[in-house]
Amino acid sequence: MELIIKHNDFKQTVYRFWLKDEIKLLLDSYWLQERKTKRHKFITVKQYNRILQRNNTIKLSDIPFNDEIKRAAKNQLFSQISVDI
Repeated sequence: MELIIKHNDFKQTVYRFWLKDEIKLLLDSYWLQERKTKRHKFITVKQYNRILQRNNTIKLSDIPFNDEIKRAAKNQLFSQISVDI
């Protein structure tokens, strides 16, 4: 599951989560992305990956991860769950 937080037209943060054991969301990847203008694509300024740690440009402890991010991730996950007969 991916959570994208747009700071403005030129900067966004992407958090990717992995659902472990069907009850725990773990941060899998993190990207801080920016672009020069609306015409340009977003480029990754900082990144973290739980598995491919060789490419990390930010430590896990330096990633901004507060209760607001956790709540947004839970809300997005719950909004995607449906119960059918």
